[in-house]
Amino acid sequence: DVARLAQLKSLIGGSILLLMVFLMGISINIDATQLLYVSILGSVGFAASLYFFLQSLKRIGTVRTVLMFSMSSVFGLIFAILFLKEDIRIYQMGAIAIMMSGIYLMTRE
Repeated sequence: DVARLAQLKSLIGGSILLLMVFLMGISINIDATQLLYVSILGSVGFAASLYFFLQSLKRIGTVRTVLMFSMSSVFGLIFAILFLKEDIRIYQMGAIAIMMSGIYLMTRE
């Protein structure tokens, strides 16, 4: 079951990271009022994305899922330009063109 796998991966990964934080002596400065927001961010940002990734592996296959997953860097670049006012470089435009071409070639039938 995909949901069970996502839960197990999240539980193991979160436990290991929390253990590393305590062993390395890293302080966690979170107010009690922020715990709800941190929990929501963790649930939506990590658990939901992992769940949808595993669902897409199951439904459309490995090759198409990995192709679509590679688009995350394109969206990251677009959001960095829009919200952080980052400059786009020529090699980044070339990389986007290559990724889009590959996705087009793999999805046409």
